[in-house]
Amino acid sequence: MRKTLLALCVVACGCSGPRLDSPTSPSATQLESAQTQTRGGNGLPVSGSFTRATTAEPCPPPPAFTINGRVEGNATHLGAFTARSVDNVTATSGIGTWDFTAANGDQLFSETESVENAFEPPNISHVTLDARIVGGTGRFAGASGQFTIQFVEAINFAACSGEGQGTFEGQLNLNK
Repeated sequence: MRKTLLALCVVACGCSGPRLDSPTSPSATQLESAQTQTRGGNGLPVSGSFTRATTAEPCPPPPAFTINGRVEGNATHLGAFTARSVDNVTATSGIGTWDFTAANGDQLFSETESVENAFEPPNISHVTLDARIVGGTGRFAGASGQFTIQFVEAINFAACSGEGQGTFEGQLNLNK
C-alpha cells in the first residue's frame, strides 16, 4: 500500500506546476506587442532590401537633373512595400524624397541627401543616402527617425535609365 501511495505522490508532484499552455503564458504575438510597448514605439530598428528602376529627366541629363525611381522591397515594420523616389542631382550631391507604401496602404515619408560613393566604369554607380523620416499615414502618422540607404545601380546612359538593388537600416519612432 505504501508503494502505491508513494507512486501516486510522485506522479502528482510531476504533473503539478504551471501548464505550458496556461492562460498566463504569453504568446509570441503578446511578447512582440509587449516589446513594442516597452519601447513606446520609439527607437525601433528598421531594415530592408529593395530593387529599383529609374529614369533621368531631362535626357540627356545636364549638370543638374532629376532621377525618378520605382522601388519594390521588403522591410521590418513595412512588410512588402513599394516606394517612389525623386532625387534632384548635381555633379556633387543630391537631395530628394523616398515615399514608402506598405501592402495595407500605410505610408512612410522621408527626405534624403545623397552622395555617389564610387563609380565603376563603364556604368556602375554606388550611392549612399541619409534619410530622415518626416511622417506618414495610418500607423506611421507622426513618425520620425532616420535610416541609411545604400544601393548599386547599373546606368544605361543612352536611355537615361538605371536598374539596381540595395538595402537600408536605421531607427523608426512611431511616437505613440
